[in-house]
Amino acid sequence: MARRNGSNVVGDLNELRVAQLLLEHGIAINALTASDTGWDLHCHVPDGLICGASRAGKDSWRLSGRSVHIQVKTSPHGRLQVGTVRGWLAGTTSGVPTFMFGRLRETQVFSAPTDLGTWLRRTTQHSDDEGNRGYTYTGKDTTKQTGLQTHPYKESRFPSVLQLWVSYPQIAMGYPNLTPWMNHEANSDEAIEDLLADLVVCVWADMQYNRSTDDYVLEKSVTDLFEAAGFDAPDALANKLMTGHTGIHDVTYNDDSVSRNLVSTAVASSIGSQNPQQSAEALLAKLRRLHVTNAAIPNGK
Repeated sequence: MARRNGSNVVGDLNELRVAQLLLEHGIAINALTASDTGWDLHCHVPDGLICGASRAGKDSWRLSGRSVHIQVKTSPHGRLQVGTVRGWLAGTTSGVPTFMFGRLRETQVFSAPTDLGTWLRRTTQHSDDEGNRGYTYTGKDTTKQTGLQTHPYKESRFPSVLQLWVSYPQIAMGYPNLTPWMNHEANSDEAIEDLLADLVVCVWADMQYNRSTDDYVLEKSVTDLFEAAGFDAPDALANKLMTGHTGIHDVTYNDDSVSRNLVSTAVASSIGSQNPQQSAEALLAKLRRLHVTNAAIPNGK
């Protein structure tokens, strides 16, 4: 007969607690075989931003057809299989992100795929061993363990974080600051500004803009993107981006043609070439809606 111990029970209870949190967000969960490094929970994500699903009564919601995997850990210190984390990251870029949930000083926390990617890069600097490697939420990097960044789980914010990752996994991977921005851990909009600057290059490349293009046309294109992204004073921000010491300044006044090759594949692939301006504006507008909507309040108000 199989044997169990207290650690087995604690692990199961932690998984149940996390499952309860996720169910309240309208997520449908398939539990997978328990493993120290495998996926604990396979989750089907809803279309909307939901909190308190158990209070919905007969109201229903639609699942999006998108999935995430959740790994639940008991301790702020533990071990991860290097090869398994590589697999998680490969799955993320393919559209099925993996999050790791844990507890830190009695607080529920999670690590996003970007955090797991950083852990993987740093841990392989210490060793090329593909086996188990230590992680820690609070300790220092050593030859035996590597720090793993966490984010506080917030009931009102996690639905938006999920939608960021299932809607734009490659962009979320390419711009690590988008996750803490979406989780309201910082007030700065620098995360979305960096993305916007790269979107400008994609739009201009597809529109075949160059230094001979009228300045008004160029500036209006940038202004409309800042406006779609929900920034105050979009005209002033567009002018700053156009004339400051930035990559956009170099692109605008360079003799070479503007090319999508100047930005990451993740950004370039997210913008349709048929209507690049509208496509970029829609992406930025959705990110801003996710950022400002409080899922814990009906209608986000």
